[in-house]
Amino acid sequence: MLIVIVICVFFIVRSSKSNSEDKKVLEMKMDCDILYRRDTIYTSSYTLQELINHKYKVVIVLDQRVISVLKDWRYYIKKYDNIPFIIYVGSKNKEYIQGCLEKFDFPIPVFIDKEYTDDYLFISYILNEKNEVIDVTNPTMPNFGKTLKKISAEM
Repeated sequence: MLIVIVICVFFIVRSSKSNSEDKKVLEMKMDCDILYRRDTIYTSSYTLQELINHKYKVVIVLDQRVISVLKDWRYYIKKYDNIPFIIYVGSKNKEYIQGCLEKFDFPIPVFIDKEYTDDYLFISYILNEKNEVIDVTNPTMPNFGKTLKKISAEM
């Protein structure tokens, strides 16, 4: 089992003023573990800092009770591989999460938050370069694919 401890983000939405408009910004808060499928070999480092420095990124926060929603994300993660997907799973059971990653043939690592509070079972955001929320969406939304296609073309 390949687990690397990294500093990652726990995103809490807060209000901030920018250009006289209220913007929602996701903030970094705590340390997490990064969890890979056992059969995956990564030749480059997979650091959160690299991911959050992109022009756009998708952040998914979910509780382990709804981990099966990750199956819906595989297609988009593979199709839009120039967009970083940061997946944050609230769980104290790394073995369970790793088993799910393998079962779902999940293509990227996830960040494990052992101190997750049950604020949300599942929520996903599209963020800009300032980590401001530009959309709250997921694969079940009608315009999700169009939104990813648009931001992918801008990167």
